[in-house]
Amino acid sequence: MNGTIICQSIFETVRKLVHNCMFLNAYSIGNAFTRIRKLALAIDDTSFQLPQTQRNMETFGVSVNQNSSPCAMASSSSLFDVLNDMIIDARIDSYNYGERKFAQEHLDESECIGLKNDKLILMDRAYPSYEIFQELLRRRLAFVVRLNSTFSSITQRAGADFIVDYKSRGYKEPVKLRIVRIVFDDGTVETLATSLEVF
Repeated sequence: MNGTIICQSIFETVRKLVHNCMFLNAYSIGNAFTRIRKLALAIDDTSFQLPQTQRNMETFGVSVNQNSSPCAMASSSSLFDVLNDMIIDARIDSYNYGERKFAQEHLDESECIGLKNDKLILMDRAYPSYEIFQELLRRRLAFVVRLNSTFSSITQRAGADFIVDYKSRGYKEPVKLRIVRIVFDDGTVETLATSLEVF
């Protein structure tokens, strides 16, 4: 600002002294909310090919391509603010790291953003599980999650909007979910699990 040039190494050193929560709290001021006054935060992951080096294969893992050749691959995941078009948290890990592990880490990071009850977490059908629902409810986070076919006890049930006590094998306590079924113009049916209007 006064003409002084700061070299990159000094900037990086100083940056390491500043906690990420400072930026997240600054971000949470003046952003866009849904009509129910919640930040819409989507969690999604992807996998991608890395440069084919021995170090990458050992560090991140491999996948076999259509030619049966091993390819160095990694997984990444992000917590994305849908309305403000901004990535809040991003992670890269091994190819087999798992969507739900990423999701838990994103939920931990979301604690730094704004207030406890001002977030709506959106997840696709790779994520739902009893543990994820339990964790979201424990944190008092509103959520909308697309269900997959493994939830047949719910997806095959009649009704367009109902409450269910979902219980998984090995767990004593059920989780209370609101189930909403949406039928699109082409006949496609999507079943969503949500906490909205449950607590």
